[in-house]
Amino acid sequence: MLDKNLKEILDIPDKKIEQLKKKGFQSLKDLLFFFPRKYEDRSNVIEIEEAPQYDGQKVSVIGKICNIKTDQVKKYCRVTIMDGKGYFLSIVWFHQTYIAKHFNRGENWLFYGKITYNDNYGTSINAPEFYSRDLTQTEKPMPVYSKVKGMSEEYLKDCIRKAFSKYVPEDTDDPMPNYLKKATGVDGLYDFLRKSHFPNDFNEIEDVKRRQNVETLFPYVYEMTKKKFNASHISGKQFDKEMTESSLAEFTNKLPFMLTSDQSRVLKDISEKLSSGRRLDALIQGDVSCGKTMIAIGATAMAAANGYQTVIMAPTEVLAEQHFHEFSHYFPNTVFLTGGMKVREKRQILSDIAIGKAQVIVGTHAVIGQDVHYKKLGLTVVDEEHRFGVEQRKELQRKAEDGAHNISMSATPIPRSLALALYGDIVDIYDIHTMPGGRKPVQTILFENERGTYKSLLNEIRKGHQGYIICPLIEANEVMEGVDSLEETYEKIKDFFQEYADIKIGCINGKMKKNVIQEEINKFASNEYQVLLSTTIVEVGVNVPNATVMIIKNAERFGLAQLHQLRGRVGRGSEQSYCVLLSNDLENERLNIMAETNDGFKIAEEDLKQRGTGNLVGVEQSGFDKAVDCMTRERKLYDLLCKLCEKIINAKQIIDQIEKYAN
Repeated sequence: MLDKNLKEILDIPDKKIEQLKKKGFQSLKDLLFFFPRKYEDRSNVIEIEEAPQYDGQKVSVIGKICNIKTDQVKKYCRVTIMDGKGYFLSIVWFHQTYIAKHFNRGENWLFYGKITYNDNYGTSINAPEFYSRDLTQTEKPMPVYSKVKGMSEEYLKDCIRKAFSKYVPEDTDDPMPNYLKKATGVDGLYDFLRKSHFPNDFNEIEDVKRRQNVETLFPYVYEMTKKKFNASHISGKQFDKEMTESSLAEFTNKLPFMLTSDQSRVLKDISEKLSSGRRLDALIQGDVSCGKTMIAIGATAMAAANGYQTVIMAPTEVLAEQHFHEFSHYFPNTVFLTGGMKVREKRQILSDIAIGKAQVIVGTHAVIGQDVHYKKLGLTVVDEEHRFGVEQRKELQRKAEDGAHNISMSATPIPRSLALALYGDIVDIYDIHTMPGGRKPVQTILFENERGTYKSLLNEIRKGHQGYIICPLIEANEVMEGVDSLEETYEKIKDFFQEYADIKIGCINGKMKKNVIQEEINKFASNEYQVLLSTTIVEVGVNVPNATVMIIKNAERFGLAQLHQLRGRVGRGSEQSYCVLLSNDLENERLNIMAETNDGFKIAEEDLKQRGTGNLVGVEQSGFDKAVDCMTRERKLYDLLCKLCEKIINAKQIIDQIEKYAN
């Protein structure tokens, strides 16, 4: 039933079907699983005469349309409503004159939005939600959906309502096993969908959240529990103690620099773990440039000395290529494997991996492809593990059979208290605090003078250095007034540097093709561009030691973790580097924390205090991100799922033992 085509289900014009398809809706399931992004309590219906008392607050107002005005020059629509007592209120939309066609004089409408005051219109509501169908709907929670281009929210809700009315549930529709629903007390799929889209009260929304929390947490808890049961297992990848220790000593002695105390400590501990016969599962976390990769290279040297292959998996091609160059310097038989390779080149690399000629394999998720067969894989290294899905991490585990050792690295530190709660004694957690010698802490400045900032950038360029300029938007956005887009900033930068013909400016964004982005980054890395204008796609993996300036426009629009990652793009060489947080909000708490400290662990703690774990690991809405957030918010549910997963895995072990005994 859920796979039925929308055209079969909805009696609506083809134009509307196309609008839904452009949003990604092909089947009944796509539409019914398009959940509201939030629910609003619109029961606070106020009298129009009370509106000035609610300045800055969201309220509901009911009134009769008595005047409609549009101004095509100033690009606004203003609707005036009146109540039974003769009081008036202005409803205003900027840059949306088409809104006027929805209204007619004499009609009653309900408006929900924020009460604001300005000198032009007095007290008004700007760009509110509006409803005419049923003025009593304020009594129920109001689902709010993401926009479908060309379609009003009311029309979208009608489509969902029609789709649900024709939905006949089948036993195979619900992916959640009955035992899990029963053990956690969550609704079946039909009730879950009904409450999601048509809740009668906020208690039903709590029911919806509980099932969503179980769906989010269970796969993560199950994986963690399995790791716990496997943690004490003997590894099938035996490392000789003497050979491992001597390879570490040889590696360290050949380095042209001294390892930091943290690097030496962690490598010594890893050496002991690898030689113990038990499987190593380690998380190495620390700030950008703290030397995590050097630890991974040291561990790879130990694996190579014992005759094992090592695979390094990175979330982006940019980061993977960076690792390839680093590992190639120490291991001649290093290969690079990525999705966009030529067939002949890839075939040769796959052959080298299969026969063991390739000692170190670096790449993106291509390293876990079905056509990749390892000869003797003993160590897996995953950079920014949380950026990969559960299935991708599982596939790497399958490639590394017989207890291959694993090292995960993260440049966005998780507070130790949270890391211990997440991993407990399953994973060895190594925090890297000391930085390699010769690195100077990045000076972070909170500033509001944009042109003055560009003058400082020019001074650095004249010293032979380069700089980044980061914008939160690609194109101008009417909703985010006062925020310069990439396009607008590019024009400003060209105007500022027009007198300096020798200064070249590059510009990249996430909508460009990957190969084009990489080409532009390479030009910046080779100093063909002195300025690189970008969105946050340079957040991870871009390594240009000559870049000494990071300018982040509208810095108040970014979270702490993201600001810290962006700052990590500079300070990668021996020269003093600077991070300028451009903002008019000089009292912003997050920005002031950034200016006070470069310590990623302190920033992570502050992020946890301020916003929970929502963006703690720097990947908004990733599976890991949501699971961590859910675990900290729903501790009782997390504990319940931990016990349940232990029962499930214990039962399987008992069944396996009985079958083995019986046979």
